Amino acid sequence: MAERIYDKKKMALGDLGILTCALLWGVSFAATKEVMKYMGPLWLLAFRFTFSFLLIAGLSPKRLKKLTARDIKVGGIIGSLLLVAMALQTIGLQYTTTGKSAFITACYVVIVPFITWAADRRSPGFKAFVASGICLLGMGAITLDGVNMGIGFGELLTLGCALAFAIQLVVIDRMAQESDALTLTMVETALSAVACVVGALIWEPMPQVRSMAVVGWMAYLVVGCTLIPYALQIKSQQLTSPTHASILLIMESVFAMTVGIVFLDEPLTSRLALGCGLIFFSILLTELDLASLSKKLRRQEA
Repeated sequence: MAERIYDKKKMALGDLGILTCALLWGVSFAATKEVMKYMGPLWLLAFRFTFSFLLIAGLSPKRLKKLTARDIKVGGIIGSLLLVAMALQTIGLQYTTTGKSAFITACYVVIVPFITWAADRRSPGFKAFVASGICLLGMGAITLDGVNMGIGFGELLTLGCALAFAIQLVVIDRMAQESDALTLTMVETALSAVACVVGALIWEPMPQVRSMAVVGWMAYLVVGCTLIPYALQIKSQQLTSPTHASILLIMESVFAMTVGIVFLDEPLTSRLALGCGLIFFSILLTELDLASLSKKLRRQEA
């Protein structure tokens, strides 16, 4: 297959679109923190998944009539993993900062090659081992308590979230290639919504929404973190390269930490900055195809 040639102006627009997605998703960590002042994590997820499903179903009602058994099966598996990941992340966010949560969640990029290795029995290569080692150092810097060297409860839950997201990515790659993406999204959000409503009714008190601010944050989580960025990401990735997109999306964790520090008064220590920097570098190393990049640079110099 011939290498795709990108128009520089269109690529710049695509890059800007992807960066906007990263910003919107980065702010979602702070939005989640704010909403959980008024309701439990399961109620938050119940509202988010329910309104996301209604939004997507309202825009594509014909897809509901064309659901197949395979759509329900694949969407159910993907949805179960999404539910586990989002529940662990949201509950964990009650016990850690937005920056730590965002950077630990982003570690799924480094975990994916090892999940694939377990499934295919093929080594992920030397680069994956180096990246994982750097990532572990970074996680140690931001999560381990200097007194008892234990990992915090929130960080532990968030690490489970990263593992669930990594497994979900591999499952999507293997099971969802021939399925309609929006149809699967409807199935997974519907499944997650039902599960969260049931769980919230059993384990959490009814939400106390006494401020319009929480309504605004919830609307942001549904629209600003679902409809707008998903559509924008698809359009933007038609204009720019996958390498550009994957690298720019890493900025989600940087935006999340920045918002937490500026608006939520979360602390920034030198050890936290070092740990996040190491994780950022490990993800960048995982995403970059160094061999192809080296060849491209040599061609440009020739």
